[in-house]
Amino acid sequence: MDLPPDLVHALNLLTESIPRPTLNSAAARLSSRYRHDRSDPAVPYIRSADDAVAYAAYRMPATFAAAYACFTQVRKERPDFQPARVLDVGAGSGAATWAALEVWPRIDVVRLIERDAHMARVGQSLMQSTRLPAFRSAHWMHSDAVVPQVEGGNDLVLASYIVGEVSAADSNRFLDNMWQACTETMVVIEPGTPAGFRTVLAARARLLTHESKMIAPCPHEVECPMASGDWCHFSQRLPRMEAHRAAKSGRLSYEDEKFSYIAVSRQPAALPFARIVRHPQTRPGRIGLTLCTRDGLQQSLVTRRNKALFRLARQAHWGDSFLSDESRSKDPYSPACYICQTAYALRRRE
Repeated sequence: MDLPPDLVHALNLLTESIPRPTLNSAAARLSSRYRHDRSDPAVPYIRSADDAVAYAAYRMPATFAAAYACFTQVRKERPDFQPARVLDVGAGSGAATWAALEVWPRIDVVRLIERDAHMARVGQSLMQSTRLPAFRSAHWMHSDAVVPQVEGGNDLVLASYIVGEVSAADSNRFLDNMWQACTETMVVIEPGTPAGFRTVLAARARLLTHESKMIAPCPHEVECPMASGDWCHFSQRLPRMEAHRAAKSGRLSYEDEKFSYIAVSRQPAALPFARIVRHPQTRPGRIGLTLCTRDGLQQSLVTRRNKALFRLARQAHWGDSFLSDESRSKDPYSPACYICQTAYALRRRE
């Protein structure tokens, strides 16, 4: 996955506005706060304009990558969905909105809510440096409220890396408000950690009480089959631009962003048969798949003896889904359907 050229250009312009040593020092302080200084949620992580710029350089590419991966899955499951109005709550520097415009370029109304004034100014600066009409006319709103009041009529509502920062006492009200503002689809994204997954799992449970319809990643709406101590997460690899690498003092030209997410809609989608929830385990002549299905987590071993099945398994990636029940019923003998049916039959015999 490559970052959009407009975003790379905007970030380069932004980071060039402050000396590199200042940027690196601010990024190091931010990293230390996020890793070690989480005892008092009332103390803001972003404490200056330099901090906001450093955050954009340090975290925005990875946040964009996670959001882009989530939205790509939503588009695969709902190819007919084409949002025109997007609301990004807890927008930060606007990474999730950038990803949404990359996946759905017809979005023409952009609204963002951010409680930190420094971050909002950075986000506005990044969007104003492009020629994209939706970004040039984007409406940024400042709200210090834990549960902001939001305007309705939004086809797509984004809550990216924000629900975990809301207290347990306020999270249900926060999610209720976001869902009320949503006319079509809502996406919640959190870090791919046990804590991040617990936040997503709680959001899933709350949103399903509103009779929302699952889109991704779950291939069902029953209780999550992940055992205690395990967590559902995915990964997106992204390249590191120069400022990004410098801010992280990293040597590698890439990094892998782990994330957990949930996407629900007011419109039903044809759920996939299963989703791959671990890296496929490739060995000579065989591939092991860990699948989440409506019957729980299942292990499937595909061998080279079945050429069609093996070829499809070789093309499978962590996070991919299989065909929906509707698609399988239309063509029950298709190769993609066959991998579903065969894997299912093998698991039933086990």
